[in-house]
Amino acid sequence: MYGNIILFAALIPMTEEDAANGHALQIVFGAAVSTFLAHVFADFIGLRAGTVGELTRAAFQHEFRDAVPIMSSAVLPCLLMAAAWAHWLPGSVAVIASDVYLLLRLALIGVIVDKPDSRGTLLLGLTLAGIAAAIALLKVLLSH
Repeated sequence: MYGNIILFAALIPMTEEDAANGHALQIVFGAAVSTFLAHVFADFIGLRAGTVGELTRAAFQHEFRDAVPIMSSAVLPCLLMAAAWAHWLPGSVAVIASDVYLLLRLALIGVIVDKPDSRGTLLLGLTLAGIAAAIALLKVLLSH
């Protein structure tokens, strides 16, 4: 979930020009890769702290698998930003579509994880997306 929030926060200040000149692609890709690596590293250190002896290859692979959603959340935004950079798509469309996509991912987390037919789950997902958007906006306000 936090991968979506971080990418959303990275995209908020992006402009049409940022998308058209490739800057937005660099930012989104960099945010995704650095968040992925930080997640794997932190989980690996946490796992190592609680383990006596050597870690197995399976444990290491498990940590990478756990971080895959971070990278999967970046695939479509990166493709959209690449399309804007190639001038196949207006930059504003790429930025807005990426923002909408990430908010939808956040809103649908509850439906994917819990019960797809529950109206309450969808409402909770929409609430989570709103909170995540507020967190991303706060990050932008405090760091840009």
